Amino acid sequence: MALFPVAPFSASITSGRTEAEDLSIGSGFGVRKNPHPSGGEYLQATAASSVAGGTFTGATGTYDLTLGYFDETDGVSHLEIVVNGTIVGSFNWDSLSGDATVTEASKAEFRLPGITLTAGDTIELRGTMDGGEPLRIDYLDLATGEGAPASESFMVEAEDLDIGQGFEVVRNGAASGGLNLQHTHGALASASYTVEKAGTFDVTIGYFDETDGASAMRVLLNGVEIADWTWDSDAGAAIASKASRTEKVLANLALGEGDVITLEGNGDGGEPLRLDFLKFDAVDATEPEPTPSLDFWFLRDGQVVLALNDGDGNFSEKNTGIDEGDSRVLAADFDGDGDIDFLTWKILSDPFPLPAYNSDPATYEFELQTIVYLNDGSGNFTSAILEAQSITHDLDPFWVEQASKYPEDTSAPYVIASDDRRELLLRNLIDIQDAADYDGDGDVDLVGVAKAAGGFFILENDGDGTFEMKPPAFPGISEDWVVNTPYTIDFLDDLRNVVKFADFNGDEHLDLLFSSAGNISYSYILLNDGAGNFDFLEAHSANDGNVLEQIVDIDADGDMDVFSNTEGEGGGIGIFVNGGTGVSEERYTPSGHRINHDHWPSGRDSLYNVGPSAVANFDDDPWVEIVNASIENSKLGAGLRVIDLSREGDDFLFEVQSLDETITGDIVGNGDFDGDGDLDVILGVRDLSGGYPGTSDLYLLLNDGNANFSMSGLLIEGVDNWHEYQPYYSNSGAYAFGSIRTAYMDDAMTIA
Repeated sequence: MALFPVAPFSASITSGRTEAEDLSIGSGFGVRKNPHPSGGEYLQATAASSVAGGTFTGATGTYDLTLGYFDETDGVSHLEIVVNGTIVGSFNWDSLSGDATVTEASKAEFRLPGITLTAGDTIELRGTMDGGEPLRIDYLDLATGEGAPASESFMVEAEDLDIGQGFEVVRNGAASGGLNLQHTHGALASASYTVEKAGTFDVTIGYFDETDGASAMRVLLNGVEIADWTWDSDAGAAIASKASRTEKVLANLALGEGDVITLEGNGDGGEPLRLDFLKFDAVDATEPEPTPSLDFWFLRDGQVVLALNDGDGNFSEKNTGIDEGDSRVLAADFDGDGDIDFLTWKILSDPFPLPAYNSDPATYEFELQTIVYLNDGSGNFTSAILEAQSITHDLDPFWVEQASKYPEDTSAPYVIASDDRRELLLRNLIDIQDAADYDGDGDVDLVGVAKAAGGFFILENDGDGTFEMKPPAFPGISEDWVVNTPYTIDFLDDLRNVVKFADFNGDEHLDLLFSSAGNISYSYILLNDGAGNFDFLEAHSANDGNVLEQIVDIDADGDMDVFSNTEGEGGGIGIFVNGGTGVSEERYTPSGHRINHDHWPSGRDSLYNVGPSAVANFDDDPWVEIVNASIENSKLGAGLRVIDLSREGDDFLFEVQSLDETITGDIVGNGDFDGDGDLDVILGVRDLSGGYPGTSDLYLLLNDGNANFSMSGLLIEGVDNWHEYQPYYSNSGAYAFGSIRTAYMDDAMTIA
C-alpha cells in the first residue's frame, strides 16, 4: 500500500474553491488560524517575498479566477498570479477602508477573467508584503458558470447616472473619475442606472462616508427596495477625501437587460450624500458548493465516535468501530487525500516482567504495531495494519527500579489497581502524541514521550508506512535553568508530559513544544534546523505543573505563543510570549510569565483547579479571549467567564468581560459549529457518580459574535472523560473531563 504521496507543488487546484492553506508552500508563507477566513485558516507571509501554488487538475477550459484575501489599511502589499511561469495578473493591496487586522471588514477579492487552463498547468501566487500587511491570502476560486462572464464586469461612474432629482455633478479629486454626485437641493436626491448587460453581479457602491453627519440611502431594483443603510462612520474625515472613501457591496444580484437600479436618499449635517461609482463584478451564477461543516469526535467506552454536523450546529452520532486500546488515538490526513484519518498503536508482546533494576541503563526491546484507519471522505473507515517496528529503549534506572516491582508490589509508587498500573507502565514505554510532516518530505511523522527512557522521541515515516525511531532525548539545559538532578526522570510525569509540533520562528519548519510536568516542571522550545534535528532554544515554567497547554497567537503579532494551566500552591494561568524567533520577549524573564493573583480581580486566593479553557478570538477585536466555566474558587465564584486578555506596556491584563453563574462545567472544544463566522464552544458537564474518571454530557454554547454565549441544548451524552491529568492515583476528578477533538470528518478539509 502506497501511503503518504507528495511532490513539489503537489497541491491540487480544480474548479471551485481551493483554500489558500491547502496550497503547496514554495517559500515565505505560513499557515495561520483565525475565525474570519473561509476555512478558519489563511496563508501569511513570513519573509520579504513569498510563493505558494499548485497544479491544475480540472478539465481543460476557460475559467474566471477569484482570489480572496485580506486588504488591510496598514500597508500596500503586491501579488502576482502566475500560470506556467507567465504573469497573468498582478495588483496592489491598497485599500483605505476596512481594518488594519484580519477582520470581516478587511475581506477583499481580486477577479481575473478568461484564463485558459489545461490539466497539469502550474498556478503560482508570488507576492511581497508591506508594512503591517503580511500578504494574508484566504482562498482561490475557479468558476465556469453560465452567468455573465467576468470579461463583462464593468464600472459606471456616478456622474454618468441618470439624475432624477436633488443631485448635481461636483468636482472631487478623491473620486474615482475626479467627479461625484452630491445632494445639493431638495429633500430627496435620486439617480438611476438602466442595466445593459444581463448577468449575476456583486454590485459595489462607492461613496464618501464623512464624520460630520449621518446621511441615509436606499437602493431599489425595478421599484422594490433591496437595501438601505445610514452613513454613520466616525472614522475617516469630515470632508470628501481618501480617508472617507467607503464601499457598500450588494452581493449576487441577478440582473436582466432593462432592469432599473435607483439610488435615493438625503444628506445630513455636513455630509451631503456624495456618490462616487457603481461597480458591477460578474460572478458565477451556478449554485455554490456547500460550505463544509465542522464536526468533532470523542471516545465512548474506549471507542471512537463521530459527531457529524449538519451545518447548523445539530449533530448526529456515528460509531466507527475504532478501539482506543492501550494507546491514545491520533487524527491526521495520513494518506494525503484531504480528509481526516485515525491512527492507534499497541505493543505486540507482553513487556512484563521488566529487566531487573541495576545502576546502569537497561536496554529493552519491544515490538510496536501501528494501525491506520483510512477515511473514505464520508466518515467510513478501513483499517490498514502497518508493518511492526522493533523499538529499543535505554531505560532510565530509577524508572526500572519502580516499574520492576509490578505486578508483585502495586503499592509503589502509587496505590492503584493492577490493570491501571499496567496501562500506566505501557504508556511510560511509548506515548505517541502528535502527527505532522516535521521533515518536509510529504509524509506524516509521529512524535511522543517515553518516560521510561527519559525524553521525547520521533518516529520518522519512511514513506511506505514504516517508521524509524529516533532515540529518546531530553533538551540540553544548563544548571542556570533547572535544579541539578542525576535523572531526567525527575522532570517527567507518568502521563502529563506533552510534546507538540508547531512553527515557533516562522521558517516553515515544524519545531517542538516539549512540556514536562514531574517533580520539576518546565516547557521547552526546540527549533527544527530544517533537516529534522532539534536544537534546544528556551525553557520556561509557570509553576510546578504545566498542563492543558495550547499553542495560540495570544498577542496578535502573527507568531505562536503558549497558554497553559498550572497547578500547585500558586496555580493559575501561564503564558509564554514568543518574540517571533521562538525566544520569549525580552521584557519577560526566561521562566515565562505566570498570571497570578496580582492580575486577577481583588479577593482571589488560588486558582489551583482552573480546568480546561478555550483560548481564541471570540469577537472582532485583535486580542484573544479566555472562556472558562470550571474555576473552583470561593472568592471568585463559579460560572461561565469570558476573560479579555490585553496588554498594557509590559504587562498582560485580565478583565472579566462577563460571568454567567448559571453555566458551569468544562470548556472542552471550540469552533464555528453553526457556520455564522464566529467561534462557539462546547461545554462538558461531568458525571462521576459511577466512579473516577466518569463521563460527561456535552452542550453547545452559541456565540453571538461578541463573545456572548447562549446554551442551545444537550448535544451528546456519556462521553468518556479524559484522564491525562491527575490520572489513576487521584479521585478528585479535578482534571477528568469530557474530551473532544474538532475535525472535518465527512468533508475534505484539514484538521481544525
